[in-house]
Amino acid sequence: MKLVLKPIPKEDYARFHELVNDFDVARMTATIPFPVTYEFVEKRLDDRRELEAKDGSIVERGIYNDQGELIGNAGHFPHESGGREIGYFIGRDFWGKGYATEAGKALINLVREQGHAGIIYGTVAKDNPASMRVLEKLGFIQVGEGSGTSAARPGEITKHNKYELAP
Repeated sequence: MKLVLKPIPKEDYARFHELVNDFDVARMTATIPFPVTYEFVEKRLDDRRELEAKDGSIVERGIYNDQGELIGNAGHFPHESGGREIGYFIGRDFWGKGYATEAGKALINLVREQGHAGIIYGTVAKDNPASMRVLEKLGFIQVGEGSGTSAARPGEITKHNKYELAP
């Protein structure tokens, strides 16, 4: 399996929309509502592309399989500590095939290549054991629990597991 992380071209925005307009995908993210509109996807991807060009604060990449098909999304962004946090999703049809772990490795490499030498953070909803396993396979250590929100779920998510990957 060979995955590639690359910027998502406009011709793949509809595919991104198709992948993320799934409640079981969106609910595990913090910032993607459900249902999600194509206009939301277009604005999100355009805005993040602009932020990366401006100051590198948010970096978003499509996850492409060896057939060149967009299967998910990965990125990194500022963490409250001043470090970097990673986030990712894989489309439902590609779950359970090791893609998230492979994409996570590539994402960590990207964070390091872009100059971040410190701790990398990850936050996972407690009802997302698959993503917890991915972070653990990548070498992250669980350091606590907390709460947070998801644009796809009403109210606060009472428990998140917080993870760190040492430099």
